[in-house]
Amino acid sequence: MTVLEHAHAQDFTVNSTPYRKLKKFSYSILSQLFVAKYSSKPQLKHQAILEAILNLILTLQIVSLAWYPDLNISNWSTFLSFLRILGYISYDSICADLGIMNLCFGATAFAIYAEFVFLFIFGIFAYLNKNLPKILTFIPIKIAHIFTSIGIIPSFMIMLMVFKYSIINAEYIEEYDNGISAKDFNYGTFGIVFSLFSMILLLCINFLYEFFICDMKHSHHNLNIKARSSSELDLQRKAFYIVMCIFYVSFGKDNVSGLQISAFIISFGLMVKSIYVLQYFNVVENCIQIYKMAAISMTLLIFLFGEILDNTKIIIVFNIILQPIVAYFTIKFVAYKYKKLKENSENPRNQFEFERKFRHLFTRSHDLDADKSLNLFTDYWNARQFKKNKLFLIWEFDVCISILKDERLARVKFSKISKAEFSLEGDIQEWKIFTWLKNGDRHKFSDTSFMEFLLKFSKIKKKDEAICNILIQLCNEFNSRQPRIKKLINLVYKTGDNIGNITENYKKLTEKYKSAESYDHYASFLENIVSNIEEANLIHRKKNVLNINNFHGEYQNLENYGKDVGVLLVSCSEEAFGTICYINDKASQILKTSIVNALGIPLANFIPHPFGRLHDMLMKNFLKESTRVDIPSHRTLCLQANDGFLIECYTMINLTAFYDSAYFLVSFKPRSTTRQVAIISEENIIINSSEFFGHYLGSTAKNLRNIPLSDIIPRIYITKMQDYEPVVRNVNNQCLALVRIKKIIKTVSFYFLIVVHNDDEIRRWQLGEDEDQLQNFYIENANNSAQYKSLGNLNSFILSSYETSPKKHDKETDTLAQNSFLPLSEEKKSENQFESTSKRSSSRSSSNINSNHAKKLLFLSKRKIWMLQWALLIVIFTVIITMVAVLSYIISDVSHTSKMSSLGDLGKLLYDYETITDWSRTIDKQVKANSTSTQAQKVININYFLSIVSDLEVIQNVLLDHFRDWSFCDSSKIISKEIIPTWNFNTNTPTIEKVNLYNGISNFIAEVSYI
Repeated sequence: MTVLEHAHAQDFTVNSTPYRKLKKFSYSILSQLFVAKYSSKPQLKHQAILEAILNLILTLQIVSLAWYPDLNISNWSTFLSFLRILGYISYDSICADLGIMNLCFGATAFAIYAEFVFLFIFGIFAYLNKNLPKILTFIPIKIAHIFTSIGIIPSFMIMLMVFKYSIINAEYIEEYDNGISAKDFNYGTFGIVFSLFSMILLLCINFLYEFFICDMKHSHHNLNIKARSSSELDLQRKAFYIVMCIFYVSFGKDNVSGLQISAFIISFGLMVKSIYVLQYFNVVENCIQIYKMAAISMTLLIFLFGEILDNTKIIIVFNIILQPIVAYFTIKFVAYKYKKLKENSENPRNQFEFERKFRHLFTRSHDLDADKSLNLFTDYWNARQFKKNKLFLIWEFDVCISILKDERLARVKFSKISKAEFSLEGDIQEWKIFTWLKNGDRHKFSDTSFMEFLLKFSKIKKKDEAICNILIQLCNEFNSRQPRIKKLINLVYKTGDNIGNITENYKKLTEKYKSAESYDHYASFLENIVSNIEEANLIHRKKNVLNINNFHGEYQNLENYGKDVGVLLVSCSEEAFGTICYINDKASQILKTSIVNALGIPLANFIPHPFGRLHDMLMKNFLKESTRVDIPSHRTLCLQANDGFLIECYTMINLTAFYDSAYFLVSFKPRSTTRQVAIISEENIIINSSEFFGHYLGSTAKNLRNIPLSDIIPRIYITKMQDYEPVVRNVNNQCLALVRIKKIIKTVSFYFLIVVHNDDEIRRWQLGEDEDQLQNFYIENANNSAQYKSLGNLNSFILSSYETSPKKHDKETDTLAQNSFLPLSEEKKSENQFESTSKRSSSRSSSNINSNHAKKLLFLSKRKIWMLQWALLIVIFTVIITMVAVLSYIISDVSHTSKMSSLGDLGKLLYDYETITDWSRTIDKQVKANSTSTQAQKVININYFLSIVSDLEVIQNVLLDHFRDWSFCDSSKIISKEIIPTWNFNTNTPTIEKVNLYNGISNFIAEVSYI
């Protein structure tokens, strides 16, 4: 093989072995990634490795495109194969280079613009459109991941590349006759503009994202919408780029027709995927993906037609006009789907069916995690009013989770359970239970079989069988659809003397057969039951201050708040108002008393302030009400206030017609001496309010009547109970109270759940620090009520709260109570502060609403000032860097032009061909133009030219294609040192002296080819 043939063999072609291997390797990566992502048992390590490989490939693609041709590595055949498949286009056609560049990165810039339009339109919808589903208000949270993962690096790289391709070539790009036209330079200019535009848009997007949803951020985690991770979106983007390059190289590497075919195939594939995307994504991710697929596919098609019609204006105009339309109809489409499904749920008790259908429409079953599957199955179980014993559901949880995620998982799981595995333990009953599960015969469970199983497993003696019967009855009643309170209390009394035996048997149960996975569920369930029974008996033995029904669903989670948080459960029943019925160690330390001494004692003995006034309010107003309220059993109302923390009102999980719940609105504000109380009607209108609530609104209680609640608290979100843990939120180190009123026929039984942190926090509550500033939190301009009212449609809910008419001596009593709690040195100070505060609050009127609103806006702006400052700094920095880059290119261009002009024709030659152009053709023109000069002068010019140019890729192509044809070069005339200069292109290249020019070049190329 000659040197020339060997060098040409290094060129990368579609049919070459490196390409076929790499193509197969790329497809293998994508297929393995798909398997790792969507298999029944995803392997996280495997997925991480694949993602790392895709990151590497994409990085190589971007670098090769951005810094071409300065890499000087074209002769490394393996690396060349990677670069060619990832967009490293041939040297001959700048048109193809610019085409693939604009297709990849220009589409990215337009996609960023489209998403900016989407966010802006969505922000308008979220605040003004009454028909927009509340669940869509969290789309900006998820779409922000796309913003951060789609275009910053490609946009920055394309800016550098377009500067290299377009600005330097601006003066001569129209002069060549090899098919390159001004259209390509327009593409480059367009790429520069939209690269910078996209970078600025990214900054604006982040600012809008923070501005639109900063008040939602605390509710975001509560909504528990399981969406795809941002890393998966990154993978989709990387796979998109890789597949694009594979299609490009497959259908044509040097001409525009291949580019057009690639764009058409990718566009068609994306449009098809957008049709089926409903099956793969949940509601939030679905809306984003439908829009994203439509936007990108439309962008690619517009690029395609713009290329064919040779009109760049089509690309710019159509994208700018059509992207907002796509965003608008995408939002309308999802809102329409949501509305249609919601109309089918006529009865609030069918609400779960609506939610289940809606989730099923947008979610594949295997996308559900275990917790969500468990909640789904629990609601499914309750919604159909199954009478099956809930205790037997313990073993079914694993089964239902497997079925919901993947039916194959359930079959595989139970097929692995063999009879021999359990025969080692000698327990046939356990095998029988798992056989029932395996065959789906769950209806064969019965109280008798379970009791036998429990007796055999826990080794309970026959004489203790009655205890187990009581326990089973208690569990059945405790978890029944309509628990009977009196029966529960009687069962608790019966088991009260046998708690020790039950606990001992429970320990035996948990220690036995630890290998069985289902026992973890059973153990935790039984542990909660036993602990509840113990606490219930302790409380009933103390002063009978709490009924057993208060444990339902929430009391068992009180210990989950952590050892460093003090937790109190305070009864608000009529019989024992304000008494402590539960207290943990931390709270007892804060109150400086023991748990035994605190139980049954009124909390007012320790924190005297809120309960006296609230007690009077309830006795005068609430007990007179006997109306029933129909509230869906699985719904929860969450009010988010402007000051950044939540007021949460919880219902029971299993509410039925036997007992319902009503709400009142109480703001348990830290560092405040008053509590806000208001009566809210079913239509979300304030019926009445206390003077304390009015003071915080800069008005009087009388003036607040018939004002929508949304004027006071602008955002109201409704979501499922199961999406919230019944815990107290600690936001910004501020303590909150959960307030629930549970109404059973004509009796009242409800409680406060209060979290206290330390003595200082309690004292700040009594001192009322910064009350003026806190008063501004709830101020909202009445003119803005229309845009919030749509988010507060609470027709199926009622917020009930009760006006208080405080006695004249309340202020004195509260002041004395506070002063008794404070150190003596602070009594006078707090008294003066309280008096001055009450005077200020009582003098407020409705005319101060606008000024208070301005103060609130000023305060909120301080919260966001750091974000605005950083955004402005980044924008300014980007503009400065861009200006410096442009000026540096212009200055270097001018200086280089003046330098080269001093060399005459040779200078023009060198100036023109330091960039990527058709080197060989111009060299031919130069040689023909200098036909009058001697051969020695031609050789000197060529060698001088080669000594300046340092790009090995260019040298290789020029010399291989043209120098072999210059046979007129007489070797006898070019061997002297004076004619052939010293070559110092590469440190690994030896100096060539006194040799034939053609042989020297050939040897040089052969040497470099094997580096």
